[in-house]
Amino acid sequence: MKKNRKNIWIFAMLACFAVVVAVLLGAGEAKAAGQTGTVTAGPLNVRTGYGTDNPVLKDGGSKVQLSKGTKVDVKDSKKVGSTTWYQVTFTKNGKEFTGCVSGDYLSVSNNSSETPSTSGDSGTVTAGPLNVRTGYGTSNSIMKDGGSKVQLSKGTKVTILESKNVSGTTWYKVSFTRSGKTVTGYVSGDYVKVGSGSSGGSDNSGGSDNSSGSDTTNAKVTGGPLNVRKGYGTSYDIIYVGGSKLQLAKGAKVTAVEYKTVGSTNWYKVTFTKSGNSYTGYVSGDYLSVSGSVSKYEEPPKDETPAEPPVTEDPLPTEPIQGDPVTVTEEEYDLLCRIVQAEAGSESHKGKIMVANVVLNRVASNRFPNTIYDVIYEKNQFNPVTKDSFATLTYSDKVKEAVDVALSGLDYSNGAVFFCMKTSSSVGNFESRYKKCAEEGNHVFFKY
Repeated sequence: MKKNRKNIWIFAMLACFAVVVAVLLGAGEAKAAGQTGTVTAGPLNVRTGYGTDNPVLKDGGSKVQLSKGTKVDVKDSKKVGSTTWYQVTFTKNGKEFTGCVSGDYLSVSNNSSETPSTSGDSGTVTAGPLNVRTGYGTSNSIMKDGGSKVQLSKGTKVTILESKNVSGTTWYKVSFTRSGKTVTGYVSGDYVKVGSGSSGGSDNSGGSDNSSGSDTTNAKVTGGPLNVRKGYGTSYDIIYVGGSKLQLAKGAKVTAVEYKTVGSTNWYKVTFTKSGNSYTGYVSGDYLSVSGSVSKYEEPPKDETPAEPPVTEDPLPTEPIQGDPVTVTEEEYDLLCRIVQAEAGSESHKGKIMVANVVLNRVASNRFPNTIYDVIYEKNQFNPVTKDSFATLTYSDKVKEAVDVALSGLDYSNGAVFFCMKTSSSVGNFESRYKKCAEEGNHVFFKY
């Protein structure tokens, strides 16, 4: 009898333990459910497991990488050292992928409250062609009909069936008539006017869902986000709408009304429509492609001329230049990582990439040696190489991530071949001999 009681007690304890484990596992799954993420810096490598020890995921021989602004669904997370890594799912080129990314470059939010709400209102497309997708958000694929994208032209009437907030942007489930058939799909609310009002929010994911609705446009933004200011030149304040900067995304179309030369740059007065609202402002011509003729700004009579504000430096580009990927040996990769660690180990992710960009830009230039080794060890160029410790310097996973980005062909330095500390006595010498092309953290970058 005592033996039977003991067996029953052991069985009961095991059953309780199993229930506790099940509850804990269920809680872990619930924690990840309903979360979405936005990539904050790219291209971001997607790996087969948590941590940089795992290889980068490949598709058809190419690395699977996520660009800045990409939306993903978060499934799980794990701490690796001091960094949180996330298991995510996303759609790219029509395929669904699952992999792991570093939380250092992912902004995670809980969207559990983002459930669809019904409507029944009518809507009008304010900009086109507007992509119609298979679900809420740009992570879903564009609908196809006979091999062609399903898109709505400006002015098309739709019926709003449901709405859902996706990472700050209202998306609508709509129905409309196409070639005599009723079609149901999903569109961004940024480009649909509902009833007598217009939808709010901002679609930061980029791509073809962010098109212009103006039929009189004669200019296109070539680099963004481009600040819209209150007057010609950077001496004028940036326009704010609802507490946020008014900016134009790369590819946005505007109408250039007139221009004025400030310093060596043409600045344009432009009009455009964004989120259903019309705006007038001023942008730098360095990031605007204008077709046709635009009238020049006429100065008012001398006795009415207001004091000209001081001309300051033209804005530096914020978008990277996409070049060709660079292939290196293991020794070159190690050397490049060591010089980035030595020169920019405490800088931001972007700052690390830009130092690697300088090395690779020198290799590609006919003004410098043509190998990574010879560039880094060129006399009086990179001070860290003169120290004995450089040969055995260890580098962090974050440095490796930054070097991977630079080798992928993305150049955040705008073609720089020199850099120095902002506090260095050499800054004046550089500014008198070269063109400043970028700034990041403690460094300023220059090119010929």
